[in-house]
Amino acid sequence: MAGVGAFPVDVSGRGRARREPVAAPHVKALFDIPVAAFELAGPGDESTLAPPEAAAVAAAGPRRRGEFAAGRQCAHAALASWGMAPAPLLARHDRAPAWPAGVFGSITHTENYALAVVARPLDAGRRAGGGAEEDRVGTAVGVGVDAERTGRLSPDLYPVVFTAAERSWLGRTTAARRAEAATAAFSAKEAFYKAQHPWTGSWVGFADVEARPASGALELVPASSLSVLHHWSWPVAVRWTASADLVLVGVTVHRARRSPRTRRG
Repeated sequence: MAGVGAFPVDVSGRGRARREPVAAPHVKALFDIPVAAFELAGPGDESTLAPPEAAAVAAAGPRRRGEFAAGRQCAHAALASWGMAPAPLLARHDRAPAWPAGVFGSITHTENYALAVVARPLDAGRRAGGGAEEDRVGTAVGVGVDAERTGRLSPDLYPVVFTAAERSWLGRTTAARRAEAATAAFSAKEAFYKAQHPWTGSWVGFADVEARPASGALELVPASSLSVLHHWSWPVAVRWTASADLVLVGVTVHRARRSPRTRRG
């Protein structure tokens, strides 16, 4: 499996920490619709949080507050790039970001790295200029992004997060690439959950979807009879890239043609 791009900034966390998010054009290739993407290497700046945002993590430890701030900084930068007015980005009852009306997005953070992506379907559809691209944008209802350090998923957890079929193809992967491939497959499930949850409000577990190799990349397919899986167009393409010890995965979910259009608040 090959990545789709390279990281232009030090994402290892070992270099000088960045206090301001930077545009991440390499991340846009992880999605099949236009997105704004911003990343931050290093801890976030808590002083940039709006009072309601700061209150949400006031009782948390320094590490959690720094991660939260980094994610919110990236999200605000991505929203601003779409022309959205500055406003606190609060959390829903399930702790997921409560994105403003007209956009959807996803935030991820791992050790000393944060990333946010935001899509604005109406503007993106107009920019697409009609045809198949506009149709693809119009069916998209969520994006999910996940960042993980390669190797953080211990092999003894494979039976917990991977199906028998997934463990089979991972076992055929060369030892040199197995940790990276397993990280990408794990992150694909995490990213899918983030993408679908604002629409369905439903839990999707590790055993409900299955990652499989597809033309040098990955794709997700249903692995259970969970009813909410009928909302989506399958297979779901998974795009990922790796650099240094970090894997980034992006997923775009498209509604099935006959899927209900009710979005859960």
